[in-house]
Amino acid sequence: MSSLAVVAFLVLAADNGQSASPKAENAVVAPLVDEIGHGPVIELDVFSLSGGPTSSSRFSVLGLGASTGGSPVLAIPALQVGWDFDQNAFLVGVQVWFVQGSGSTNATGASEVSVPLTYRRYLKPLAAYTFAPFIEGSFSMDFVTTGGNNSSLQFGFGADLGFGGEYIFTRNFGLMGKALLGYQHIPAAFGAANDVNAAGIGGVLGILVHF
Repeated sequence: MSSLAVVAFLVLAADNGQSASPKAENAVVAPLVDEIGHGPVIELDVFSLSGGPTSSSRFSVLGLGASTGGSPVLAIPALQVGWDFDQNAFLVGVQVWFVQGSGSTNATGASEVSVPLTYRRYLKPLAAYTFAPFIEGSFSMDFVTTGGNNSSLQFGFGADLGFGGEYIFTRNFGLMGKALLGYQHIPAAFGAANDVNAAGIGGVLGILVHF
């Protein structure tokens, strides 16, 4: 009887080990499935507000019109796509501005296409129903087309530093807000004799989709 008892004990132990293995695997895999911030991400900036410590605001440089008196800017919200990993995010975007010009040198206005490259560092892991602060830096390549008799394509650049945060209100969607300090350089914009160098501050609200 003792031999049968030993055999029965070994069989039961082996069976319990096999049945426990899937449970252990599930315990490891389940948290990974619920993680946020490890994959593609899309950001749409739906609202912005700008000002500046100088008369030439980085965030409304086209509206200055240089010496030609351009009218206010029509801005298409920035759209950015990228990748999240380990509390980091790399984003590549595009934003478009239009200006209806006035005066002889800018009668047909101007437009700018900006291509920003952004690195963002979250200060805590992203999780549903939590707020995660972040800091970021971006560099943009700017392509400006001037109108009127002096139509030309100008090339410039810009740089921003910002801080803000994102609240994840569902498993895949977040609401983001950030404040920015930026600088922009556009050579001889809108037919003006001088380059445009602008500094400014701005605020942005946006929606992010995490996949």
